[in-house]
Amino acid sequence: MESITLRQKLHHLIDTTSEDKLKDIYDSFQEEEYSEDFKAMLDNEYNTYQEDGEGIMRHELESMIAHLFNKEK
Repeated sequence: MESITLRQKLHHLIDTTSEDKLKDIYDSFQEEEYSEDFKAMLDNEYNTYQEDGEGIMRHELESMIAHLFNKEK
């Protein structure tokens, strides 16, 4: 994906996402590493997608991410 496309998508995300979610996203980028739980969740979703071709729904992913962020606090 080209840099300009990524920038446009990020701008759209910033314009359409709630303040709380933006803060969580920003905080995750500021951390040096992702938590082991978050990495395991991403690995599991990727492996499941590779096996059956089905992805996770956006609302399910947002719920998982919110749960993981709340768990760490």
